[in-house]
Amino acid sequence: MVGLIFVITSVLLLNVIAIIIQKKITMIEVYTTSLFVLTLGLTTDIIFDLKYNFYGHFNKGPDLLGLLAIFGIYPSANIIMLNYFPYHKHLKVKILYILIASGAYLFYEWLSLKSGYFYYTVWKLWYSALCYPVLISILALNLTIIKKIKKEK
Repeated sequence: MVGLIFVITSVLLLNVIAIIIQKKITMIEVYTTSLFVLTLGLTTDIIFDLKYNFYGHFNKGPDLLGLLAIFGIYPSANIIMLNYFPYHKHLKVKILYILIASGAYLFYEWLSLKSGYFYYTVWKLWYSALCYPVLISILALNLTIIKKIKKEK
């Protein structure tokens, strides 16, 4: 029950923030990066959750409540993170931003574990600490590619 309340609160809070923040990215960028993060997240979860059972959302196997979390949290967290990414800053600033965002994602994952919404079987939090900087870099690179494609038109 705590996990469900945590997810619903997270979905509502993150989506409200994603909607009300002043956007530095266009709606087409929001749309395309949201589709990308959903595709990446679902693919990752299918492999690590369903195929290898490293972790999961709520219950083992396919779970509709897990989909609520994926569709409700991944796009909004992505929009917030990419909206403030320092694209035109020095590499050191970008690295610092990636590390801070990774720390925020790790803290959220830890809270998810404590609430019962997320669980580990084989996975460890430090695995996520290694993955988040790579994933955030991929998401930022994806948006950079989208911006270049838009300029070509």
